[in-house]
Amino acid sequence: MNLGSKFRLIVVVAAVGLIALACFWLKSERTIIESGKREEIKSLVEAACGVLARQHGLELAGQRNRQEAQQRAIETIRSMRYSNNNYFFITDIHGTTILNPPHPELEGQDVQSLKDPAAAQVLQRFEEIIQKEGHGFVSYSWRKPGTAMEVRKVSYLEGFEPWGWIVGSGVYMDDVDAV
Repeated sequence: MNLGSKFRLIVVVAAVGLIALACFWLKSERTIIESGKREEIKSLVEAACGVLARQHGLELAGQRNRQEAQQRAIETIRSMRYSNNNYFFITDIHGTTILNPPHPELEGQDVQSLKDPAAAQVLQRFEEIIQKEGHGFVSYSWRKPGTAMEVRKVSYLEGFEPWGWIVGSGVYMDDVDAV
């Protein structure tokens, strides 16, 4: 092998090494960013559950009846927003929508009867995670408002056992994918 060939081989090996290192670094950064988003959404849902716990405490103390406590909790959580107008939703363990701020027409309806099979499947996964763990993350594809395509989304859900409710919120991961 002549000197020129050896030099080209060294350059190719170095380039491949740099590309491999860059790919590893990008994957690591993606994991860090996504993990941060997951922790943020978990903390926010836990805060929303704190609203439920507060109202439930007032119910137990006899300061409010159940219906009034639940209504106050719903209205408080309805107004809660975070980064880019994200919101919280509530269903009961039987699949009835309690709170859905962007679609209030769904409130009081059984989500199991949705005509959209993809939506019904996601909601079924929500119920399964609550039944098994009481809380957790669910990843799925969902149509992002303002776009015609489905985007990867991660939701965190937490069950509120005293009222048989599931509280959750989700974030789109397209910005993580873009980075």
